[in-house]
Amino acid sequence: MRVLLFLAAAATLAAQPPLPKWSEKQVIRTVTNSPWAQRLTVPLTWRKDQPRVATHRDIPGADPVRERTGSGLGPLGGIGAPPKDTLPHKADLIVRWASALPVRQAKAVYTKKPESVDEFGAYYTLEIFGLPVEIAHLGPENVQAIAMGGAVLRTKSGRTLKPAAADVRIGGTSATVFIHFPRREPLTVKDEFVQIDVDLQILRFAERFLLKKLEYQGQLEL
Repeated sequence: MRVLLFLAAAATLAAQPPLPKWSEKQVIRTVTNSPWAQRLTVPLTWRKDQPRVATHRDIPGADPVRERTGSGLGPLGGIGAPPKDTLPHKADLIVRWASALPVRQAKAVYTKKPESVDEFGAYYTLEIFGLPVEIAHLGPENVQAIAMGGAVLRTKSGRTLKPAAADVRIGGTSATVFIHFPRREPLTVKDEFVQIDVDLQILRFAERFLLKKLEYQGQLEL
C-alpha cells in the first residue's frame, strides 16, 4: 500500500508543469498587481448587523490554551467587539484568484513547495487578503457564514455563481478570507468578465476581472 501511495504521489508531481523561473519581483507582482490580483482600499463600518453568540471560549480564563498562546480572538480578547476608538477606518486589500495557476505557481516558487500548486483545483477560489484582524471578534464560523451569504460572482453574460464554501485564516496583524465557487459549469472567455460583489458587513466592494486578460499558457485561469 505504501508503495502504491508513493507511486501515486510521484505520478502527480511528474504530471505538474515545471515551476516558472521567476524572479522575486515577478512573483510579488503576480500575487499583488496582475490580471489575477488587484489592490483596493475600502472604508470600514463597524456595526453589528447580527448579534454574536458567545461561547465558553469567549470568557477570559475559560480556555487555558488560548490564554497561553494568544490565539483565537487575538490580543483584544474578551466578549464582544473591541472599543470603537481602537478600530481602523479603512483596509488596504488585495483581491486575487488563489486558484489561478500563475498565482499558485508564484506562491509555490516563493515557498519552494511545488506540491502546493494543485491546492485549489476543485474551485474558483477568491482570496481577500488584508482584512483587519479585529474581524476575529466575530469568530471564524461567523466570518465564514457572512462570506458565504455576502458574496456573489456575476458575469457579463448573466451567469451567477454563489459560494460553495468559505474559510478564514487569522494572522497576527490581518485576516484572510477564501471564498470558493463551484466549477461545475466552467467560465469561458465568452463570459467577457467576472464581477465579484462582496459584503462582509464591516466592508463592501465590487471588483471586476476581464476574462480575456486571465488567459495563461493558452488556458483561462482563475
